[in-house]
Amino acid sequence: MRAQKCLSPNLLEPTRVKERLLRETYKTFFYIIKEALDHLDGVRSRAELHERTYEKFKDKYRVASQLVIEATSYAWSSRKTINEKPKKCIVRFDRRLFSFKKTKRNNPVLSLRLNRSRVAISISQDGAHKRLQQHLEDGWRITSIIMKHNLNFLAVISKEVSKPIIRPNVLGVDMNSSKIAVTIICKGKVLKQTYLGQDLSVRQFKFEERRAELQKYRDRFSRGKAGLKLKKLSGKQRNYIRTRIWQISNQIVDLAKRFNANIAVERKSPQKA
Repeated sequence: MRAQKCLSPNLLEPTRVKERLLRETYKTFFYIIKEALDHLDGVRSRAELHERTYEKFKDKYRVASQLVIEATSYAWSSRKTINEKPKKCIVRFDRRLFSFKKTKRNNPVLSLRLNRSRVAISISQDGAHKRLQQHLEDGWRITSIIMKHNLNFLAVISKEVSKPIIRPNVLGVDMNSSKIAVTIICKGKVLKQTYLGQDLSVRQFKFEERRAELQKYRDRFSRGKAGLKLKKLSGKQRNYIRTRIWQISNQIVDLAKRFNANIAVERKSPQKA
């Protein structure tokens, strides 16, 4: 069986020109999706939608062929979940549209085929990059790159794995707003119970307090100085959350290995209005 998951490589802030090209590609991809949704009447398959729209979209938008194919595929796969015109989407770059390279100084970059050109965006050599490299060394393969509306990126990786092993114990993960409860059970008997991530909500609260102070200062006095501090704080908060989530995930996996347990995560039921 094939396992699949997403990792988030942290890219360095692109230049203004590259950012403009990325946003243009996102807009074009989005326009193709919206127009493809208007051609669904009487269409019975993805292939039929492709045949009906491909040449028209290729001539109209003049972008890489694979971007047109990916956009129409996105429209087809989301046709049943979109009741009205979509407000945002994700752009998928398959292996023909992306590659990982290195500069002359041996720095890693992500190369993407956009509307009419190819751009290279530097990758931050942080913990996220190391995790991605470790997965690649362990036999995982990058199958696609996803670009979100805010220009954040995800790497979709996959690997052929053996069938899951049924272990004698179960590690249950119960998540709430302030902490993560971890309980290890064997035949109805609790072997261990612990709580993780209590510091996460406390630190989040402190970040929000500081953010409120800076926003108040920006509104009353200086937009420029406070705005820069807000941007820096936002990046610091994002990096802290990512790091702590990764650390907590590793703690859970280590506990599961130590007690020879399968991991079961609580499924949240939808709230009723």
